[in-house]
This record gives sequence, C-alpha cells and structure tokens, in this order.
Amino acid sequence: MGAAIEQKKTRGLDRPTVRLAFQVLSILAVANFIIYAFVGELIGGYSLNGREIDGRYFLGSHGRLVEVSWAVYLYSFWHAISIFVSWPLIVIYGLLRPANTK
Repeated sequence: MGAAIEQKKTRGLDRPTVRLAFQVLSILAVANFIIYAFVGELIGGYSLNGREIDGRYFLGSHGRLVEVSWAVYLYSFWHAISIFVSWPLIVIYGLLRPANTK
C-alpha cells in the first residue's frame, strides 16, 4: 500500500512570492517615512501643513511657515501622498497575512 503524499497548496497571501513582496514593500514604506520625516525637518516643514499665498509657496511645521520654491513644495506634497499610499498597504498585509503555524 502506497501512502498518498499530500502537498499543501498555498493561496493568496500565503504564497512565498507574495509574502516577500509585502515584506519588501513594508521595508520600503518604513524607509520612505523615515526619509520623509528627515527631509521635512531639513527643508523646514511639510507641504500638507503649509500653503500657497499669492503665488508663493510655504511649508509648515510647528506653527511656523518657511517659504520654498514651487519644486520643493511639489516634492513635499507628493512625498506626503506616497506615505498615505504605502502605510495602508502595510496595514492590509498585517490584517490579511496568515498566522505562523510553526
């Protein structure tokens, strides 16, 4: 009598490739946040806390505004948007990933 060998089929987020992709995305998201915070302090603030007044662009931080070029303001804006995209991916992965069975 031969014993039937059962192989566990992996599906969804349990696939090694998908897990690796989410782990890499998680590391990149954390690095992105650290860079965002560092650069924001270096350039004087963040566009989401700043404003545009009469064609002049300001970054805001801790209640003060710093005037910057349009390019710096735009960079700060899109970097902030990237944070709002990358962090939810980490949360979704954390909620959907299968628990370790080891």
